[in-house]
Amino acid sequence: VEYRTAALRERGRTTGTVLSFNDISDRLAAEKMKDEFISTVSHELRTPLTSIRGALGLLAGGKVGAIPEKGQRMLEIAVSNTDRLVRLINDILDIERMESGRATLQKKTCLAADMMTHAAEVMRPMADKHGVHLTVSCGQANVLADPDRMIQTFTNLLSNAIKFSPTGGDILFREEVSKGEVVFCVHDQGRGIPANMLDKMFVRFQQVDASDAREKGGTGLGLAICRSIVEQHGGRIWVESELGKGSSFFVALPIEPEPASASPIQTVNGALTASMELLLCVQEETSRQRLSKLLQAHGFKVTAVPLTGHAVRLAGSMDSGTILLDLPYGKQTDKEEEWQVVSGLLEAALRHDNPVVMVNLHRQSSAPGANGHDQDEDVLERLEQVMGRSRGPSVLLVEDDIDLSRVMVEVLSRHSISVWHAANGREAVHILDKHQPDLIILDLVIPEMDGFAVVNWLRQHHTNPPAIFVYTNMELSYAQKSQLQLGRTEIFTKSVITLDEIESRVLSLLESLMAKQQKEEQKSGI
Repeated sequence: VEYRTAALRERGRTTGTVLSFNDISDRLAAEKMKDEFISTVSHELRTPLTSIRGALGLLAGGKVGAIPEKGQRMLEIAVSNTDRLVRLINDILDIERMESGRATLQKKTCLAADMMTHAAEVMRPMADKHGVHLTVSCGQANVLADPDRMIQTFTNLLSNAIKFSPTGGDILFREEVSKGEVVFCVHDQGRGIPANMLDKMFVRFQQVDASDAREKGGTGLGLAICRSIVEQHGGRIWVESELGKGSSFFVALPIEPEPASASPIQTVNGALTASMELLLCVQEETSRQRLSKLLQAHGFKVTAVPLTGHAVRLAGSMDSGTILLDLPYGKQTDKEEEWQVVSGLLEAALRHDNPVVMVNLHRQSSAPGANGHDQDEDVLERLEQVMGRSRGPSVLLVEDDIDLSRVMVEVLSRHSISVWHAANGREAVHILDKHQPDLIILDLVIPEMDGFAVVNWLRQHHTNPPAIFVYTNMELSYAQKSQLQLGRTEIFTKSVITLDEIESRVLSLLESLMAKQQKEEQKSGI
């Protein structure tokens, strides 16, 4: 029930109070349904859209094979419109969450220059594509802000400036301190905004021209989101413009006098080159196919062949990688040709300094109590032990959506990253009980044990847990984010950050981990 009170006055004196009561059960039920709908949209649309966008990106980039010119054009159209749909969904969810008060800020003392630089680097590829020159002029001011939200604001403003700038135009993104405020300005040389539209620019779905949404793209929600974020920070946002001479968008935030303790932004660069190539030489076809499938699932790039001259030729052309060799079983006179192949494989491996892992699958399977699964796991464990430091980094992907999992495995395996996949929390814990990946990419809404339970298990069982990238549809509160913090932890929202950006951040992290490991090995004389 909602109630209101009003004073009852007579001849200038308050003589009583009127109370009115209103049953708002239906309104609250409608608001609950709206919240549930938005939550469903967030999960049920973001995950498949992320999968679709990632798969299209792999195809359009030629990373899974050549595409005919006409097909390439169709793929570009699909990618462009998928991006447009992703932006629309993200913007709608953002504006609803902010205006309903469910988007909480996590403020910290930040160096304004860090946020500006990060936003500019995110938008620089778009500027280059449009032939626009982007310049950043930073100072040393600090602000108390949620860095993720302010970067979102700056990227929105820069995106608009780029879209409406002519080819060869200049955009200046600058910062200055004025009267206790840090004022950010994004100035472009576009067509400008009519005076009668200046007050409407931060209203939902407003466009300077009705054709803008079709010609330039966009939802008409970006500036409304910017206004909501800035106002939640206790700041101001406005625009100044003159037709034919460009526009300047300003954001003013209260200055924070205390020094920033650490930069909230990390620079993303680098790539990995470690080899996970594996030549699997097994004579018996069933064992060969079973082992090949297992090893591929663990991130190895497997070429599976029987013990023939072809295997020797492949080994001779393999500059880097490992040979897994199933030794012939039986009398040497009965297996003369196969032993000659073994001799040729060992010679080829010696020439290229490639490691060889030798097993005897037939003898192992004849042991009492042995079964195919245990045997294969033993082979995998031996292979990983022998490869040791020569193998590439490893990632555990915990994701129940099979299509998105396939796309992410394809993206990561192109960089010789070993990928374990778990479709639920229990599978993840089982893998973590036996293996130590360098990084976990973790969805939170998964069957059997959710992501929070997986992190809690790690907290209890691992004194040196791997880095964690939480990759989820959930909008997390400060308490939930704190619950997920374990060592190095970063949190990303599906479809808000692209798979390309996730790929880049994963590579950057793993590259730094590999470099640190090499230094430690050199220091210890390994």
